[in-house]
Amino acid sequence: MICPKCHAEYPDSLIFCGDCHVDLIDACNLDLPVTKMAWSQLEPFNNEIFANMGTEILDNERIPYYVKKDWLSSALGIKGTGLPSQLIRIFIPETEVSRATKLLKTIRGEKTN
Repeated sequence: MICPKCHAEYPDSLIFCGDCHVDLIDACNLDLPVTKMAWSQLEPFNNEIFANMGTEILDNERIPYYVKKDWLSSALGIKGTGLPSQLIRIFIPETEVSRATKLLKTIRGEKTN
């Protein structure tokens, strides 16, 4: 369940947002077109392994995202832990930037305090 006003997620057993005082809706019923969402880029990853770890965390937290790779690695299928100047960019909705940044700090080797 999700609040249509603040987009906070709730367990299926709840039906009311305590913050906004509105009824929750099923998250599957949100039909906001991708083109209408405001996307923000997270700090880019410099290798595919760490980017995949990041997207797995976003999946587990149900944060929508899309990944944009440089032309060489995406078009030619070149993989590796770190090609020179390889950048992998992850875009998420603007409303999730602070939460996602906190979640991905451990992958980047930053302290989470």
